[in-house]
Amino acid sequence: MSEDEPRVSHEAERLGPAPPVPAVATEDVGPLRRLVGLATIDVGPLRRHRDYRLLFAGQALSFFGAMLTYVAIPYQVYHLTGSSLAVGLLSLAALIPLLVTAFIGGALADAVDRRRMLQFAEAGLGVATALLFFNSLLDEPKV
Repeated sequence: MSEDEPRVSHEAERLGPAPPVPAVATEDVGPLRRLVGLATIDVGPLRRHRDYRLLFAGQALSFFGAMLTYVAIPYQVYHLTGSSLAVGLLSLAALIPLLVTAFIGGALADAVDRRRMLQFAEAGLGVATALLFFNSLLDEPKV
């Protein structure tokens, strides 16, 4: 490699279709910038790959909805019943299907198309969340 050719990181060469990204020489940056570089997230793939942006946005939306549901359901149960025992039993009722379906989901992931299975799972989560939302809008929501 001659002096006037730009440096190219090995990761960019390995990724293939994306244009190569010039690597910054470590001796050109100060210690503070190097430390900040270690603590930050590389958003380069988000800028370069449309499919990765869509995947990232979809996962972020799904995660946000799941976390909102994990907080809202116990809060609603406690608000309706005033019983911490009911909230504990709700957690137990959620744990048992989680443990049982983990084995079934693993076998299904090996047997069927994962993309299609994920679409059905996310659609099911959306329908369940919509049902919970409409239940919360009732004059007297059901536990």
